[in-house]
Amino acid sequence: MTKNKHDEDDVAETHSGTLELEADSGTDDTARPDDDSVARVEGTLRAEDEDAAMDDGDEWAEEPAQGKTGRGGDAEAAEAEDPLETGKTDSRLATSIAVLVAVVVLAAGCAVWFGVEAGRLSEGDPSANLALVDAAATAEVTDQVGDAVKAIFSYDYANLDRTERAAGGLLVDKAVTQYRDSFAAAKRQAEAEKLVRTTTIRSTGVRELRADSARLLVFLDQQTLRPGENGQTSSAAHLDVHAKKIDGSWKIAELTAL
Repeated sequence: MTKNKHDEDDVAETHSGTLELEADSGTDDTARPDDDSVARVEGTLRAEDEDAAMDDGDEWAEEPAQGKTGRGGDAEAAEAEDPLETGKTDSRLATSIAVLVAVVVLAAGCAVWFGVEAGRLSEGDPSANLALVDAAATAEVTDQVGDAVKAIFSYDYANLDRTERAAGGLLVDKAVTQYRDSFAAAKRQAEAEKLVRTTTIRSTGVRELRADSARLLVFLDQQTLRPGENGQTSSAAHLDVHAKKIDGSWKIAELTAL
């Protein structure tokens, strides 16, 4: 018993000594890192954290910048095309301006010309072209010459004398001889083939109108009837007519077939 107790006491001392050594080891300055080392490590860690944070911030800032650059690239590409579009726009604008200028010049020229003609009329110039400014005189010569053309170029083989009498009161000067020669041939054909011809006026244009003379362009249609099959034929003619106003009435002075 005494020996065992002694052994227990040795064991207790041994454990106690071990604990003390461990305690001493925990407070040994050689085994524990000094404050400067810890500070350096902490400073290094903080610096690395700051660098990482800055890198993340740069990446975050670069992403929008890249997006902006991409859009800017598209804008620049569009701007690169703008000079061509601008050139086209300028070309169209120049063409429009040129056309407008031409129209203005033409309108101004017409206005000046009509003004001159109107001035000549107001001054009583007999050579003024009334067809441009006097609607009543133009209508008068158009109607009277048109009626005369219908009368002298319409005939019935059964009553050719009536046509000749009408021509006698509607023709003057050179037209008298012209009509007599042409109607002589038409009269013979009408009597031989029993023709009936009707002339109508399609349109009349007054080229020139003076106080007592006029030149007209007359478009006429003619329908000719004859006995038998295919008894109706149609034809058209254009005439340049020189007319004169005699005793208040317009007479045909010259006829030219066109």
